[in-house]
Amino acid sequence: TAGLGAAVGNLIEKLRAAFKLDFNNDAWNTSIIGAFNTAYDSAMTVLDQQTNPETAEELKPAIQKAMDEGSEVMIESYLEGTEITCGCYKTKKVQRVFPVTEVVSHKEFFDYDAKYNGAVEEITPARISDETTQRVQQLTSAIYDILGCDGIIRIDYILTGEKGNEKINLLEINTTPGMTATSFIPQQVKAAGLEMAEVLSDIIENKF
Repeated sequence: TAGLGAAVGNLIEKLRAAFKLDFNNDAWNTSIIGAFNTAYDSAMTVLDQQTNPETAEELKPAIQKAMDEGSEVMIESYLEGTEITCGCYKTKKVQRVFPVTEVVSHKEFFDYDAKYNGAVEEITPARISDETTQRVQQLTSAIYDILGCDGIIRIDYILTGEKGNEKINLLEINTTPGMTATSFIPQQVKAAGLEMAEVLSDIIENKF
């Protein structure tokens, strides 16, 4: 989709010669490393080789740490910016894209501990321009259709660049987002002036 960016990434299988990969590239000056097919933040490491070249020596142990948690490891260039998330659902009668939530972690990055131990601010609607909000919502709706999604999804992004003219970078598509009291979707539903019962009824009734 036009206007959508993403981090430079590399997926490493456990049986592959992982340590022969070439990371002598500006894109890898700052990297985020984590287990791909498990709780992603459970073995996550951020390495900043640009400001601290000695961290290059930490790359192998960081990969090994992630491999101890799962059979695949994702290494991505680190994107510094504003983290946001946007939910969406569509039925035969209704198409709804929810208000955008801004995620402000008080830790190095937004992880399980930040989410469930209060080290995060979740601001709905996000403190971004109306134009950027509209672009995010349009992209969320388009991705929903392109992937043929069903029910509620939530898509996470990072905004980089100049405020008001940010680049929207895709982080993750959550096809089964959380629905607890602390989850993003209930917050967005409330900000949209809706009730969860109404939303869930729409989705269930769409099956009949």
